[in-house]
Amino acid sequence: MLSPEQLQILRDKYLELIRLEVDQFNVKPTEVRHLIGRLGELQCALEVGGTLAHVVNQHGFDVTSPEGTRISVKTTAQTAGFVNLGNVKSINTAEELMILQYRAGEDELSVVYHGPIAQAREAARLYRQHYELDLSTARRLMQEITSPQDDGVVTPAQTHPHRETPGTARDEGATPPPTT
Repeated sequence: MLSPEQLQILRDKYLELIRLEVDQFNVKPTEVRHLIGRLGELQCALEVGGTLAHVVNQHGFDVTSPEGTRISVKTTAQTAGFVNLGNVKSINTAEELMILQYRAGEDELSVVYHGPIAQAREAARLYRQHYELDLSTARRLMQEITSPQDDGVVTPAQTHPHRETPGTARDEGATPPPTT
């Protein structure tokens, strides 16, 4: 199992390699999906304090949180469009989903959605036996999860104290929740 320090070193090296591919070889970020995918898994493990799946290309999930929650990680360089969440047979293997977006100009990843995979699946379309979620829908779902709740709904930040809330260092690009 990799330590948090090792995860951070690997994350930084993957980010550097992607930067080289984009800057030196004029490769579009969407063409280095394999690198961006691994970068997202490393980022997720760091954010939740978890570990990478024990098997490379584990079907259904990529990261396990300290509480044992299985998280499917999807990383994209797209600014719009659909993200493939997985096929109908393996999507229920994970309890949570984290969608990250690589922004080449900022050379960083941002969390588009992190929450229950069932919620994302319900909002997704089914296309050729795969669930696909539109990035704009994923952003809306994330806003619903992170917005202050007056109806007694428990948010991921309340159930997972190790996660940061919007407006903190990891969510610099996120819109803070409205103040009342």
